[in-house]
Amino acid sequence: MKRKLLAVLLTGMLVVSSLALVACRNDDGGAGEAPAVVDDTDDPDPANGDDPDPAPVDVGDRVEIEFWNGFTGADGQQMEVIVQDFNNSQDEIHVTMQLIPWGEYWESITVGVQTGIMPHVGAIHFDDLPKFAYLDVIIPADNIVDMMGLTAADFPDGYWEASLYEGHIWGIPLDFHPVVMFYNRAILEEAGIDVPTTGDEFIAAATALTGDGQWGVAIPVDSNGFMRMVFSRTLLHQFGGHLVNPDGLTYAFNSPEGVQALQLLVDFIHYYEISPPEVDSAWEMFTAGLTAFHFDGPWNILGFDANEDLDYGIASFPQFGPNYAVWAGSHQLSLMNVRDATPEETHAAEVFIAYVIENSVEWARAGQVPALNRARYSEEFLAMERLQPIAAMFDYMVLCEYPSPWWGDGFDYIFSDELVGALLGTMGVQEALDNSVEFVNAMTAELAARFGRN
Repeated sequence: MKRKLLAVLLTGMLVVSSLALVACRNDDGGAGEAPAVVDDTDDPDPANGDDPDPAPVDVGDRVEIEFWNGFTGADGQQMEVIVQDFNNSQDEIHVTMQLIPWGEYWESITVGVQTGIMPHVGAIHFDDLPKFAYLDVIIPADNIVDMMGLTAADFPDGYWEASLYEGHIWGIPLDFHPVVMFYNRAILEEAGIDVPTTGDEFIAAATALTGDGQWGVAIPVDSNGFMRMVFSRTLLHQFGGHLVNPDGLTYAFNSPEGVQALQLLVDFIHYYEISPPEVDSAWEMFTAGLTAFHFDGPWNILGFDANEDLDYGIASFPQFGPNYAVWAGSHQLSLMNVRDATPEETHAAEVFIAYVIENSVEWARAGQVPALNRARYSEEFLAMERLQPIAAMFDYMVLCEYPSPWWGDGFDYIFSDELVGALLGTMGVQEALDNSVEFVNAMTAELAARFGRN
């Protein structure tokens, strides 16, 4: 399957190469020194079925491209395996992967449009596609769509649309990763408690499991990531609310439904007392066996697996409101706007993206559910039993609402001091939400005005 796909894709590579063969970027138009921490590896791994003695390759006859991403956790190790597999499966293209912490990564690719220090392929969160398209950080991926024969029917509902902006596809969906509920299997079994599925069941279980230095759950009061996942696109939608208005530039989470959602988290801490009032690291508390439940993303799976003392399970996020909904993110693989990229390099990047998407079941080993339907419905993925509760949630996943180039940037500031005050019990929930909405609306308007876009 893999070699057959590459044979088809590389046909286009040979056509382009017949015009002008360029092995790698020169000093004038190259990517230069990347601010990265991890290079790719050419060393085969026999444990993964690699040939320990691959045929020698004339490096002067292959095209060199770079792939940057923010997979700096255990998931990055699995992506390294995929890149290595691609490099070992053919000799026309060689990919070097750089792993950069997400915060530095976003800054690097934005500045890279001016400096020329850019990869050919980048991993982009789907709700950032409109912004990076508008800023010319990425270029359309329509050729990959044609190459692979992709349509909206090849992905879950909404994922194709999330990749569209002004008539073009700007990234090919690689995965989806919803917020899930991890649970300590040993703690629940010892107490004779079943895994909760409803809000009432969760509160009852967490209450029963709190005491003697142990907590039901840990709610971090200063985590923007937690509030993005759990408050703004899970609980808010479960209670029937919306994060933004249809203009994509103003926020609406200070609604009565927003009050219900935030009040529930406040009550976890101050009314039900199933969470400690101050949490340094919810992740560390769960791995240490100090909490029975943990709300987070499936990218933590490999990290939890590395802890031999942690006996854990994965379940769907409970339903607290009248509607079932969960936050979901998605990584897209995009073509970056590399200064003076040759036709060979651009096509090589397209071939590499197509390969990774087609073989995305391998990415599932890092806990990420493939977005490509045929990978998700493959026998190989269906045999990954613990990922099936995650895959079953895609009908209820909340993607970005009414995207505009700047709504995601305002969203980054949703967790302002006001929401911290609400969770600490020093500010009323409605007041906190009103102040937060005012703040992020101003931030979004400033960004839109700065870049001349409404």
